[in-house]
Amino acid sequence: MEYTLQIHNREYELPKKTLAVEEKIEKIKKLCRDSKITTRTQYENKLNFITEMVGEDNAKEIFESNDISNIAEMDLGEIDAAYRGVLDGFARPDREAVAKENLKVLGNPMIQQMLNIAEGMDKLQGALKEND
Repeated sequence: MEYTLQIHNREYELPKKTLAVEEKIEKIKKLCRDSKITTRTQYENKLNFITEMVGEDNAKEIFESNDISNIAEMDLGEIDAAYRGVLDGFARPDREAVAKENLKVLGNPMIQQMLNIAEGMDKLQGALKEND
């Protein structure tokens, strides 16, 4: 399966979604929910994760900085957007498979007939209410 981060009209290849990757995601989510963890620590963890997922050169390109270690000068919104983009990149193949399966179901002639019957019943019910 292929995973990509899509940001700034570019795509960056992500590694396989292994158990280790999933555990890192869960760790960051847990840190972000913990009010005792500083904002700096939360963003440092997100930035380190993004850098690990796309590589240092790509991270420098994404954040338009040659010094991604200087988090104090970075746009935190960009870090958030890239982090959400990585999460979306890992979730996208599953969402696309579900959507494709849903389209198959909706394309089934029997389902289409049932939808037409339901629509007809709605119209009939509306007409009956008008006559009351």
